Amino acid sequence: ASARMGKWGQVVHVRGDHGSGKSLLLLHVMANYLLPKEWGGGAAPVLYIDVDMKLDILHFARILECLLLQREKERARESKGGTGRRVVAERETERLEVVTACLERLEVIRCANRTQWIAAIQTLPNLLVCRPQRISAIFLDCYSGMH
Repeated sequence: ASARMGKWGQVVHVRGDHGSGKSLLLLHVMANYLLPKEWGGGAAPVLYIDVDMKLDILHFARILECLLLQREKERARESKGGTGRRVVAERETERLEVVTACLERLEVIRCANRTQWIAAIQTLPNLLVCRPQRISAIFLDCYSGMH
């Protein structure tokens, strides 16, 4: 499985009922941007704007680790023709290093209120220009509460 990165300037808007999994979908897409290319990701630095202060970084790290485990199993099935159920325990250190590298490519802006949201949006152009690594994608969850 390979992550397909969107084009610069492209906006994707996901709508749905409360509890339909929009935030979880966003986290999975963001994880695929962050994962290294050798793991089917984009190895791309991203910006996450946390509008309602609900990003749980430990939960997100578990999503990254689960994606890595899934891809390890897929690789084991492809290379051995087996079921991929036996994922070697010594790979745990490598998975932790990959998750850490992914989190280092993640920039988070937290906005507790509308004033902070406006300030974040106003400083966004400067942030994008001043970053040593070009931000490949901006993820924004729960925008409806800020307009």
